[in-house]
Amino acid sequence: MTRRQEIYEKLSLNWSPDSIRLFVSQTPISRSLPFFVQEAGDFKTFYPYYTERRNLPSLQFIYTLRGQGCLDLGDRHFEVRPESVLLINCFRPHRYYTAPGQTWDFLWVHFWGPAAAGFAALLEQYQTGPFATDHPWQIELWLRRLLSLNQRRCSGYEVQSSAVIDSLLSDLLLQQLFELKPAATADRALSQALSYIQAHAAEDLSLQQLARIAGLSKYYFARQFKALTGQTVQEYIIRTRLERAKAKLRDTSLSLNDIAFSCGIHSATHLINLFKTREGLTPHQYRRQWQTTGGPRPRL
Repeated sequence: MTRRQEIYEKLSLNWSPDSIRLFVSQTPISRSLPFFVQEAGDFKTFYPYYTERRNLPSLQFIYTLRGQGCLDLGDRHFEVRPESVLLINCFRPHRYYTAPGQTWDFLWVHFWGPAAAGFAALLEQYQTGPFATDHPWQIELWLRRLLSLNQRRCSGYEVQSSAVIDSLLSDLLLQQLFELKPAATADRALSQALSYIQAHAAEDLSLQQLARIAGLSKYYFARQFKALTGQTVQEYIIRTRLERAKAKLRDTSLSLNDIAFSCGIHSATHLINLFKTREGLTPHQYRRQWQTTGGPRPRL
């Protein structure tokens, strides 16, 4: 009989009083899903904060907001800076900590599930240290949504949490595929189109225009785009614009008209309709909830 390896975890409590550490109990629903949240949090740490562990059946996302941290994986050392993403296999020995003389603020989530180990193994083929991301605002939004969902625990939060984790993992994997397979023509072409959408989301964009930029036929481009992103071209454009509008609602006092036009949405009315259809609330309600509670309530 194989002897079960003992879980080891040790940490210091050098974080601010307003830091959040949330433990999440599993339910019959969560255990049946591809992914489930075990813990989540929002830490504002200061030296000599550290965590070290091994043999824990969990994966952990860490997204750095401010300051500087460090990660040790075996004999490898990594510096962790703002807008970088860590995906740590907590079964393997590791230690992360606030850099000497620094502070380190980060969002984090521990998760597991039937699909977790397979995804981690796939991602580790490309990178074991910090991941860079082209859209850090999206990573932050996903992690804040996970924290909010599991704080409120409204009906269906387990299903929504699993879907958000899937989006996070898929996004990291797609980005690594695009960056590390430059010789693959279709991947390179799609990467160019995705970059163009991110840079020109406020402008009029069409399937034909993006296919031409990618150097592919319109129909082949549309099929490959959906296969790799899980979304149609138009859905991806709308989602990109809507996420940027949400960021402006949170972080600025701009009017709805100004936000709509700056994000490529043709009117405040269209923006309102998009919010009602896709978020289940109006832009004003979204802004008010962020101002009063730090995040919108999950849509049921």
